[in-house]
Amino acid sequence: MTVINTTENEKTSDRKIFALALFVLSLIGIAKAQTTNQNPIILPLNGASSLVIESGQSYSAISAVSITLKPGVHFKSGSNILLRIDNNMTGPAAPNNPDENLDMNWTLSRSFDASGAVIREMKSFFDTNGKLLQSQSKNIQAGHVLAAQPLYDVGGREIGSTMSAPINNASFAYKADFIKGPGNTVFTYRNYSRYKSTDSITDKRFRPDPVDTVTAGIGSLGFYYSSKNVWERLQDYTNMPYSTFAGPKDGTDIYKR
Repeated sequence: MTVINTTENEKTSDRKIFALALFVLSLIGIAKAQTTNQNPIILPLNGASSLVIESGQSYSAISAVSITLKPGVHFKSGSNILLRIDNNMTGPAAPNNPDENLDMNWTLSRSFDASGAVIREMKSFFDTNGKLLQSQSKNIQAGHVLAAQPLYDVGGREIGSTMSAPINNASFAYKADFIKGPGNTVFTYRNYSRYKSTDSITDKRFRPDPVDTVTAGIGSLGFYYSSKNVWERLQDYTNMPYSTFAGPKDGTDIYKR
């Protein structure tokens, strides 16, 4: 039988070698990572003070907008670095949650090319009186359904429309909460039109309310045109993604509601 006596110094040396090996492995793991983001990338990431890539290590960063290197970033000689701007980068895909909406009135239209493939698809939803509630169109290439809604005055006349926005769905489904008013309230003619309430007249035609962009959830109009948008890297921000017109004075007066 062979007895191996290990001194305390040898044990300490072994621990140091093991710790050094773990440290090197951790560096390799970090260096081989790839940072991909459709938004601007700023290095070092997440508020770190430094990013050091040693010789023989690899690191890549791909952004759809820009890559900024701040103090503390060191790419040493012999390292493999890839920094790239990808203009074709797209946002996350939408989930596929179809709803036939059999309790509603709707029409569906499709257009086909010469080979029979669908190249355009639209669906419109109506209330029980045949008034248009919401129009949806499918962006076949992106895999997203976009919606837009007409805006009506107190008398039921169409006086405007929202801009279009994705509803976070790859299939058609009526989006009841597509547009919300300030503070996640119901968005109606009281937010953008002229109406009579009790004994006073309120006119919002030239000072309409913004839509909710603060608490707006993904798939809503306010979300798409806010800073929370994760789909379009260059989308404009606005809390007024709709348009209205005053309409002619046609003798119908103002309805009280």
